[in-house]
Formats: sequence, structure tokens, C-alpha cells
Amino acid sequence: MVSKKVLNKTALPVLLIILFFSACSDKKEKVKEFLFVSSPKGLNLRSEPDAKSKKITVLPFAGKVKVLKSKGEKIFFAGRYGKWVNVDYSGKKGWVFSGFLSTFDTGKIQHTVAEFYRKKHRKEYKDEYKKFLKGKKVTYEGLFTFKDNDIKVISIVKNVIKLEVPASGDSTWPNHIRPVISVGVYNGKNSSYVEYLFNDGTSQGTDGEIVHLNNDEFPDVLATYYTDGESSYYVLLGTQNGLIEQKNSIECDNAYQEAYDKFYKKYPNSFGKCGKTRIMCPKVYENKVLLYKFDCSTNSFKKYREIKVKKSKNK
Repeated sequence: MVSKKVLNKTALPVLLIILFFSACSDKKEKVKEFLFVSSPKGLNLRSEPDAKSKKITVLPFAGKVKVLKSKGEKIFFAGRYGKWVNVDYSGKKGWVFSGFLSTFDTGKIQHTVAEFYRKKHRKEYKDEYKKFLKGKKVTYEGLFTFKDNDIKVISIVKNVIKLEVPASGDSTWPNHIRPVISVGVYNGKNSSYVEYLFNDGTSQGTDGEIVHLNNDEFPDVLATYYTDGESSYYVLLGTQNGLIEQKNSIECDNAYQEAYDKFYKKYPNSFGKCGKTRIMCPKVYENKVLLYKFDCSTNSFKKYREIKVKKSKNK
């Protein structure tokens, strides 16, 4: 007969082993996570972890998916980092590239950004806003009353987003409101937005392309500031703490002369990692074209070619 003392000594290690494996099993279940579709045009759900495999359906923007498993290492594909992951969306299972999924609810972006700009416009046009609150008719009433769905999400790469938002316009625009570009960083934890680029709706403008310029995993922004006669290109480098503007920029002329047409066609601006981002920069008053490419070693643009331009003869 086995004594109670011996039984207790044997049972305790067995119990600990059972608890250990039970905890591991629970941990394994928790690996499954929920993510949200971040592609504004939707995301193809495929039969295999391959962009050429059969398309099962298109997952909608902000659709919530359960990640079941992943395959392979993280790769750079379609302008972003990620893995092929097997997901479940409302009972439909298949593969998507995780670079087009977000950890935060992308469906909340419009409301968050709309609130940001309604507050910004009320502060900027505070005198008009006071009159509006008193029931008086004001020019920019639309800046205070626009709807959440007036915010258009153009692209999302990780937590950097490009949007179209309402801004002031002249009398040629309905209700003096025109859509302009905004680029910023979205914080999904507290649903906040930090603006880095904003086109104020005047004759001058700003635009930005979200692109991985160097080899780290933080998305960067190639920004353009333009007027009727000039364009400036500058870089906002992505970091763990947001975007940081680089000091050096490229100053170009907007060349409408016939002599420059062939250069726009032959050397179009392109975007990609390191040397794949290239800018064609006309210098009209100096009769030349400068070609730049992004240098990863210095995180800045470097001129790689200079071409003389012959003046067009007047007919």
C-alpha cells in the first residue's frame, strides 16, 4: 500500500507538469490576434500565400480579421513590410499580406481626423465660429459642420496615413470648401492624429508620398511643396517617435516650356527604397536638368546627373 506521504510527493510534480502544459496551451491560443484591413480599396483574400493565387473575395476597408497563422519571414512587398498570414473573416478563410493590416481599428480614423480638423478650423477661424454659434451666416460654415465621411483615407502604411480633408477655398468651390491633402501619424491606442503635412487651400500647396526610402521598417514621407513657378522636395524620415524633417531639400522650377517635355517623359519621378526614389529637377533659368536619387547611407538626395537644355526657338 502506498502511503499518503509518498502519494503527495508524486502528485505534486505531476500536477505542476499538467499546469505548465495547460498554461502553454492557453498561451498558444492567445497567439491568435485580431487585425483590421488598412487598404482603402479593400484587400484580396487569396487561396494560397501568393499574390498570383486564386482570389476568394475582397475584404472591405476596416474589416476585422482573425489571424490564424503566418508563413515565412517578414518580407518587403508592394511597398511595405509584412508576412503572409492566414485569416478568418466572417467564416471565410484565406491568405492576405499583413502589410495591408493594422493593429488599430482603421474604421475609427475618419472620426478622429474629422474631430482634429473641426477643432483646428474653429480655432483658426474663431471670429467666424463665434458668429456661427450665434446663428449668423458665415463664409466658412462648412469647416465647422462637415461630416466624418467627408474625410477620405487615401493610403495607410503602418501608422502613417495620407488623407483628403476639408479646407478653405475661394468662391469657385461649393460653400468655399475644397478637399486638400493631409499626411500625419495615427495613434491607435488613444485614437489621436498628429499632422505633419497640410495643404492650406491657397495657391501654394503641399503633397506627400508615403514610401520606405531607406532600409529600416519605419515608413517615410517624400513631401512636395509647390507654387505656380517652383517645386520643393523634402524628406520626413520615419522613426519610432514619428516623422522627422530632414534639413536638405531639392529646389526645382516648374518647367512648362517645350524643351523640357522630353525630360518629364524620359525621367519621371519614381518612388521606392534607396536609389529607386528619383527626382527630375528642371532649372529653367540655368538651362539645365538635375537628376537626383535617394542615398540610404546619408538619408538624403544626391545629384547623379546634370543635363544641359537647349532653348526652344521662338516660331
